[in-house]
Amino acid sequence: MKLILASILFVIFGDATFTEVNINRKRLNKEIENRFHLSGFDLRKTELHGDSENGIFWNIESKSETIGFVYTGRVFSCNKNGCTVGQASVPGEMAEFFDYFILFDLTKSVISVVVYNYEATHGQEITAKGWLKQFAGYNGSRNLVVGKNIDSISGATISVNAITADIALKTALLKNQN
Repeated sequence: MKLILASILFVIFGDATFTEVNINRKRLNKEIENRFHLSGFDLRKTELHGDSENGIFWNIESKSETIGFVYTGRVFSCNKNGCTVGQASVPGEMAEFFDYFILFDLTKSVISVVVYNYEATHGQEITAKGWLKQFAGYNGSRNLVVGKNIDSISGATISVNAITADIALKTALLKNQN
C-alpha cells in the first residue's frame, strides 16, 4: 500500500526537488524601473566567488554602465519532515521554499527586497512590503538580528530567520567582490 501511494505521489509531483528558481521578470523589471527611475536597462549575469546554486547575481546596466545590482534566488525553509527552528532544508530534498530578489545600489546597499513566489505552508507574512522595508539601507556593516533590529513575526519564525540570514549572506558576497 505504501509503495502504491509513493508511486502515485511521484507521478503527481515528480521528484519535487524545486531546484530551478522561477524569476518573475515582470515584477523584477517593474521594481527596477520604479527604484532606479528608468525605462530601459539590461541585466547581465555576474559570477561571484562563493555564489550559491540557489540564485544569481546580476548587474543592472543602463547605457552600458552598471547602475546597480540584483540578486534573484530561492530560500529553502522546511523539509519534508517538517519545520524546525534553525534547521533549514537541504536543497534537493522535498522542501518548502520561497523565491525573492534583492535590489542593491552602486554602494552595494539594499534598496528593496521582494518575495514573489511563496511555496511554504507557514510564514507568508514575510511577503508583506511593510515588513520587507526594514532591510532597505542594509549594507553589511551591522549584524541582522531577529528580535532586535529585524522584527520577528509570530508563526513565521523559520521564514523570518531564513530570509534574514540569506540577505546578510548575499550582501556580504556582493560586498566582498571588487
